[in-house]
Amino acid sequence: MKNMLIIFAIVLKVNLSFSQEWVPVWNEEFDYSGLPDETKWSYETGCANRNNESQYYASKRLENTKVENGFLTITTRKETLNGCNYTSGNIHTRYKANWLYGKIDVRAKLPKGKGMWPAIWMMSTDESYGTWPKSGEIDIMESVGFDPNKIFMTIHTEAYNHVIGTEKGSNKLLTDVYDTYHIYSIEWFPDRVDFLIDGTKYYTFPKSGNTTAVWPFDKPFYLILNVAVGGDWGGAQGIDPLIFPQQMSVDYVRVSKWQTNPGPYTVTTSSTSGGTFSLNPDLNTYPKGSIISLKATPQPGFVFSGWEGDISGNINPINFTVYDNAIIKAIFKTECELLQNGDFASSMSKWNMYTGDGAIAQTTVNNGQCNIVISNGGTNIWSTQLSQSNIPLLTGKSYKLSFDAYSEQSRTIKAGVGKNSDPFNTYSYNTVNLITTKKNFALQFDMNNTSDQLSKILFNLGSNASDVYLSNISLCDLSKITYINNEVEIFNEGMSISYENEKVHLTLPDLDRYEVNIYDFNGNTKFSNSLTGLKSTLDIKNFKSGLYVVKANNLRGKVLTQKLIIN
Repeated sequence: MKNMLIIFAIVLKVNLSFSQEWVPVWNEEFDYSGLPDETKWSYETGCANRNNESQYYASKRLENTKVENGFLTITTRKETLNGCNYTSGNIHTRYKANWLYGKIDVRAKLPKGKGMWPAIWMMSTDESYGTWPKSGEIDIMESVGFDPNKIFMTIHTEAYNHVIGTEKGSNKLLTDVYDTYHIYSIEWFPDRVDFLIDGTKYYTFPKSGNTTAVWPFDKPFYLILNVAVGGDWGGAQGIDPLIFPQQMSVDYVRVSKWQTNPGPYTVTTSSTSGGTFSLNPDLNTYPKGSIISLKATPQPGFVFSGWEGDISGNINPINFTVYDNAIIKAIFKTECELLQNGDFASSMSKWNMYTGDGAIAQTTVNNGQCNIVISNGGTNIWSTQLSQSNIPLLTGKSYKLSFDAYSEQSRTIKAGVGKNSDPFNTYSYNTVNLITTKKNFALQFDMNNTSDQLSKILFNLGSNASDVYLSNISLCDLSKITYINNEVEIFNEGMSISYENEKVHLTLPDLDRYEVNIYDFNGNTKFSNSLTGLKSTLDIKNFKSGLYVVKANNLRGKVLTQKLIIN
């Protein structure tokens, strides 16, 4: 039997100075049966996602990822699926459990044979410094089948990575990685990352400079467990077709942090507009080891988006154990909103700034506006790109991308939504003409491609060195509404509506920009537009007689609804 640790679903980030002992903050014991726990794990899917690998990573398929008898098993199979000749599994904790510093322990047994490439590794959650390798990669354990029993421990950054032959790391030759479980670990501090196997340290990567090119490891990372088949490294000596199926078996994943003071501790809480949350028990201070229940409650027209501050993930309600002072913020967004931090209230959180092809650009946030200062735009329009990923788009639905923008000098940019992996095709891609004064842009599109749960919104700003300023970015699912039948909750503070001669006369409570939608009784969107100013006239001459709902919301969280009856 495993020694059960305290089970949480979130992580507290801490100052690691003057630490005294490791204390558990998250773990996965795989003490259930079926698919991996979706409150902790997500799937990467697709064929040959990176490194010219040969497998298809399948989602929610017991043949490839299965929990049974206290173990997670990731199985590689020689079978054709979606154009690939092999299948396997890849699960990760991104946006569900993310850590800044701490100890990661994974007890695992590895697959065997030429072509196998198992990995236990970590990537930057928000890619704050750019796409790979700029935001870093920590390979806790890698092994390739043609080099039996050898374990590789590696760091990748912009300055140190395998593409330019400068990666940093070490390796250790063991004797029994295929038949015996070993504990693969890192101990991650503000000044170094230590790599361990079975508690023995074999390599240390020290912080040798203050630039992100050599040390991007001051942002939260998430954990990945996968087995690749073939690829540039794993398949360097071919794939043995006779070895399949092969399995990586994982006994547990345990995450700890250094305790920094003996307590008692404070928990400081806040939330964005659109909801409230409660602590139980709600005390001024908490003794070490106190278990707190935290629940977020959205207001009508809003949904809970996730936690920020010293909690990661979006599980609600949730329990956690207090081991240090904590700051917790609950994030709410309007129910149609697909983006996070579109108002830049949390600085650049969730946003990624990419530069390539010689481009040089820096971002700052002031008063809810993202300022992209471009010294060199690079050779292509995509050489300078602001993006946010992990956005679900569903076939047949309608969406609306809106934002405020202007530039240092008149110029064009490209804005849209597209695939976040090769071949990076776009679902909506528009030329936007910017001038030197702020202007609102609204781009509506239908998703005519296959559903993509991991798409990204993108602003391509390259091939031009004029600075760009963006704010109030929103991507709205136009099918999302707050009512099902006649019992619509009316909250029309300061909003009034009148209907005359096939026109709706709308008065809004202030001069903010509002997203205004009109829905029919069945929930279909009949009108959608961004409006500013106190009074507007809407032409609805094609509307049939019946009951409608007018909904107006601004980016500060105000949501107004009112019935409209057309005779």
